[in-house]
Amino acid sequence: MKKCSIILLFCLVTGYSWGQTFSLHAGENWTWMKEVNGNTRLGYSKPFTGYNFSIGLEFLNNRLFSIGTSLGYITKSGNETVNFTAPLYNPHTEIYKTDLSFITASAVLNLKFPLGRILRPYLFAGPRIDYLVTDKISSSFGLNSKYASGASTGGGVELKFLKLSVGAGVEYRFDFNHYSRAGSVPAVTGFVPASDMKERTLIASVSVKFRF
Repeated sequence: MKKCSIILLFCLVTGYSWGQTFSLHAGENWTWMKEVNGNTRLGYSKPFTGYNFSIGLEFLNNRLFSIGTSLGYITKSGNETVNFTAPLYNPHTEIYKTDLSFITASAVLNLKFPLGRILRPYLFAGPRIDYLVTDKISSSFGLNSKYASGASTGGGVELKFLKLSVGAGVEYRFDFNHYSRAGSVPAVTGFVPASDMKERTLIASVSVKFRF
């Protein structure tokens, strides 16, 4: 009985692992920030920039679809231009810098559209959660929470060579919660109060995948 259980467990493990795909991704990203009310008074007209890399694993892998999971690291750095207009502050302009980095985890559904035996375009979408690990902030930019939940969607193309494939793709990320905020800023009539920020991120990356 014990021998049969060991054999069954071995079959389940090997059956589950067989056909799965391990992947590495790396690229650049651009993050646009705007206050929830649509205002851009704090100077976030230029995107935050950064880099990202991640490792992933695809399950239920077949010719037309798969389920993918990933764990990664992403940085976001940018400048904030603040115009001090209140006479009390001797009207002037200051530029501050913000550096953020996150651990990010996601699960997506991949839809594949094979064109022959080598070329394979694909689309994907799924939920995502980020956790803030470092924040160097020298501005009125602030944080409501260390967590950001949202979704990711995108697509790309892969070239498949036996068990190895290389590819390139784009990813669009948006958040469900407003984890970041703009601080209060001096104005002619006093301080403009703080407000939450909407965040949108575009990622361009290359990938290498190996199928077990």
